Amino acid sequence: MFQFIETIKIDKGQIYRIAYHQARFEATRDAFFQNEIMPSIDLESRIVPPDNENCYRCRITYGKFIDKIEYFPYEPKPIETLKVIEADELFYYYKFADRAKIDALTEQKGTADDILMVRNGLFTDTSIANVAFLKDDVWHTPQFPLLAGTQREELLHLQKVVIKKVALKDLFDYSHIAIFNAMIEFGDLVLPINKETIILPEEN
Repeated sequence: MFQFIETIKIDKGQIYRIAYHQARFEATRDAFFQNEIMPSIDLESRIVPPDNENCYRCRITYGKFIDKIEYFPYEPKPIETLKVIEADELFYYYKFADRAKIDALTEQKGTADDILMVRNGLFTDTSIANVAFLKDDVWHTPQFPLLAGTQREELLHLQKVVIKKVALKDLFDYSHIAIFNAMIEFGDLVLPINKETIILPEEN
């Protein structure tokens, strides 16, 4: 049976982007269990923040029903370098609990902090986050991400990023890359784009 996850940020008791997580949760269940009778599940009512003082990563594992809800103190990991990895055969349109294929690609990062995946010459995501590229004061987020994250959906709704095909061959037309996900807020992790921060495939 398929298992999926939602990773939700809780900071000082506040649950972040719950409406976007709820929408993805429902869309995933509808896609995989559409021929089965399913009870409606309200995620917000199931989440009980451990306290109102700290930042937590809430991980909800589910299929047709919620299997478990876990809370982990959040400690951001520094990311200063990215290695470009080809991932033409990788598809992860739903947030599967099984990340074995992504993990296998991540093992190729070498001394870099994370990977930046390219599919058919176009950028998708890092191993853990969506990205956006800055050009002429406009943030471009890849048209075909590996996974359309909840913060990406929010940023598109707020018109803070625009969708564009960002090609590997055009990488140095951009000045910066922003890395963001459910836990990392947009703007908190931004790297300049140069050959020291972005390690290209031929520079193994």
